[in-house]
Amino acid sequence: MPVSQPETKKTAAAQPPRGQSAPDGPRTSQAAPVSSPPVQAPAVQQASPPPVQQQAAGPSPEQIAKRAELMKVREALAMLSARAGSIRSTMQGVQQKQAAQGLGMRGDWVSAAGLMESFLKAADDASKASDTDAAKDFMNKAERQIEKLETAFNIR
Repeated sequence: MPVSQPETKKTAAAQPPRGQSAPDGPRTSQAAPVSSPPVQAPAVQQASPPPVQQQAAGPSPEQIAKRAELMKVREALAMLSARAGSIRSTMQGVQQKQAAQGLGMRGDWVSAAGLMESFLKAADDASKASDTDAAKDFMNKAERQIEKLETAFNIR
């Protein structure tokens, strides 16, 4: 019966410990460890919005016309607001004079001033919502009240 000999394991005994040079003799080439660049996680792509139909190189003529109309409405509203400011100032002076005499402001003036304020606020809100038709309607109503008060206080 054949006798088996114990297997010998090949070890790295032929290599010197780190930092020491190998003894003379056959050398095995040992490559220095190659460092690879750091691995980055793949970029997460955000869901892109669905494709939108390409428009011409700017706003459409309809959008330009709406914008121009809205700007005219806002300008007219600013002018009405300036007239209303003049009325407020005049009314305040009249009210102080009448209060000094023990009198109150006329009811129709107070009513017209309240309506003027309400209509101007509604016109401003409609203008901010880009509702030019509603803004124009409220501005016309406010202007009627402004004209009553300008006539009453002899403004203009």
